[in-house]
Amino acid sequence: MVHGDTVFAVPANPNPVAYGRKTCNKALALFTLVFGIFGQILGLADIFDYLANQNSEIAPAILSKGIKLTCYTTIYGIIIYLVSILITLGLKFRVNSVSVLRS
Repeated sequence: MVHGDTVFAVPANPNPVAYGRKTCNKALALFTLVFGIFGQILGLADIFDYLANQNSEIAPAILSKGIKLTCYTTIYGIIIYLVSILITLGLKFRVNSVSVLRS
């Protein structure tokens, strides 16, 4: 939409409720992904802090179990992100099909 010299961006989506749901869903999906990565970084920092304070040798099995545990938050974040993206795509196709039926 153009008003004088100013151009306003209007979403092409005719359904503002569905547009809001898609936007909220994308933001929530990205938040879970970032939160998972943040959790892994905190877990790794905690593991390395624990290992730095040990006076004896650390078995590789203990280190690998600790790293494995920190990966869970990132894995769950990625799974939730992928499910949310699929839901967003489903909403997009649903809104597009409703728009086509209305025309």
